[in-house]
Amino acid sequence: MSEILSKIFPRLKNVFDAATRAKATLKSSPWNYYSAPEVRHAILVENQGKAWERLLRRHQQLMLASVK
Repeated sequence: MSEILSKIFPRLKNVFDAATRAKATLKSSPWNYYSAPEVRHAILVENQGKAWERLLRRHQQLMLASVK
């Protein structure tokens, strides 16, 4: 599914990588983890990506069902 996303949104992978890096660096200090704007943004981007994957997966299922 991530291959499909990377073809549709080529810069999305870079955003996910940046979000992962931001979460990894700030996770070392759990006190400020969720209050840091970078982490809040990273979590938001990650959740949006998961929503896109669910949407694409559902679309794929509907397309396959309509073919059958």
